[in-house]
Amino acid sequence: MELLTYAPVASLKGFPGNALPGEWLLEALVLAAFAHQVRKDEAFAKEARRFVLEGGYQGSGELVSGLKERLFAARPELADLAVADLPLEGVERRRILVWDLERREVVGDREAQVFEGVLSLELPEALTRLAPAAKSFAESLADHEMERLKGTPLEPFYQKLRARMKGDSFPLRLGDYAEDHFRTWLLPFYRIKEVAEVLRKRLGLNPWPRRLYAWKEVSLGWVFLESGR
Repeated sequence: MELLTYAPVASLKGFPGNALPGEWLLEALVLAAFAHQVRKDEAFAKEARRFVLEGGYQGSGELVSGLKERLFAARPELADLAVADLPLEGVERRRILVWDLERREVVGDREAQVFEGVLSLELPEALTRLAPAAKSFAESLADHEMERLKGTPLEPFYQKLRARMKGDSFPLRLGDYAEDHFRTWLLPFYRIKEVAEVLRKRLGLNPWPRRLYAWKEVSLGWVFLESGR
């Protein structure tokens, strides 16, 4: 299998050991599995929603950890998996832009290491089977961001990205692509008013990332998984 960057993948802290952390790939695929499980398994969705509403957690870190625990209980084949780090070449340091989705404008910049290219990788079979779920999740995320960025210099990029997603390869979002991308764990609940209200009052957040990172007129982190040629 190959990983192709459609947009630069960024790391604010730099790539440790000049490698793409396998943990990033694992997290992206497990997140897609969680969204898929909420959508397809009514009992699981109720249990996850109950956990969010009951509030037995302190802060966003414990919230995400609790959701992961429930996913691994429902899908034990996803627990204790690992993905090897992928060696990188051609890593560059750049100033990336910070886009505010509410204000629809650039509000600052940050320094990061970025990578673009093609990487070969091997995934456990349990993760390979998650590729279709990852596609659905990435489409939802891209649609939301494109809607918020209409009329900005980033809109053409999203139009091309969505067209690319209609192909046979599977999209993922990796690296530091937003200031608060942990919130994407909450996307499956964004239409549930009572959950949104609890999250807003308890943690002061909504499910969507508010600020994105971009390089020139491209939002960061989009990659595609393809079968090896």
